[in-house]
Amino acid sequence: MPIIFYQSIYHYFVDLLAWQVVMVYAPLGVQRQEWLMNLDSRSSREWQTSPSLISWKGLGWGSD
Repeated sequence: MPIIFYQSIYHYFVDLLAWQVVMVYAPLGVQRQEWLMNLDSRSSREWQTSPSLISWKGLGWGSD
């Protein structure tokens, strides 16, 4: 019985954490779309050294 109780608490916190991640990264996803649309107006040097590129690549969301 305690095992089931702990599992339910664990799932609750996992869902809570997942929701926090969604709330944080959903606006970033919108910003990223606008950022990619503005890519043409950026110089290639700025594109290479952009901290956003590094962070998105770190998350595995960067596009080549």
